[in-house]
Amino acid sequence: MSLSNDSLVLLHTAQSNVDLFSFLLAELAPEIPTRHLMRDDLLKAAFAEGVLTDTIRQQTSDLLYAQACDNAGLVVCTCSTIGPGADDAADKSVAEGLAAVLRIDRPMAEDAVRRADHLVVAATFKTTLTPTLDLVKQAAVEAGRTVTIEPCLIADGKRLFEAGDMDGYLPAIARGLEDAAKSTELIVLAQASMAPALDRLSAPRPFPFSAARAAASSVPSKSGVRSSLETLIFDCCLLNLFHRPLPCTPWRRCAVWPAFQKSDQTVLF
Repeated sequence: MSLSNDSLVLLHTAQSNVDLFSFLLAELAPEIPTRHLMRDDLLKAAFAEGVLTDTIRQQTSDLLYAQACDNAGLVVCTCSTIGPGADDAADKSVAEGLAAVLRIDRPMAEDAVRRADHLVVAATFKTTLTPTLDLVKQAAVEAGRTVTIEPCLIADGKRLFEAGDMDGYLPAIARGLEDAAKSTELIVLAQASMAPALDRLSAPRPFPFSAARAAASSVPSKSGVRSSLETLIFDCCLLNLFHRPLPCTPWRRCAVWPAFQKSDQTVLF
């Protein structure tokens, strides 16, 4: 199916992200033509292997590149685990002058290394933690920054998530973040599913986030898609960095939160 060049294509590996981005787009920019691709098999394969294999990475890259070839305006991968495949597709797409392909965690990583000299990357899946750590380290090198980057794998997080036990999953994340916050300047959440746990922190306070706008400036303009998406995707959706209040669900409020008691401590997701 050929798309218009002002359209947005999103690749998801979880139905929860399909629902989330569908809600946001319907509320904030119903005029943008959007196609959601749901490929949970890619994430399941990575879980089964315990790592993002070359085969899964290539499958991801091929899928995203095919969308870029199909006259889309912007192609976004919303899953951090398969993000390296999006990088591969982005390189190929840029070289051929096609639509921009973006992994959803890249602007977050680039902003994180500018904000802090010591940060923690938190995740509940090891398969997500490793590629996000690699991305943040790469962003630090590219920014010419020396940053101490530490991993935080939330205990029992994967088991609780796969069991569908959100009543156990979110408190487990909150406890892990509170522990991590004692010894770092900034915390990066590697997964969108972790975001609701921010409401369970002991003293979250809103903190403005605008770095996503800078990411938008790197997206080549094709028709009117970039100007339309700067506000919607990069300020509100991309990386699930919600910069302004959204209706219905109270946790969808702000991209960056000072963590707990220290005003210079932040959580990015």
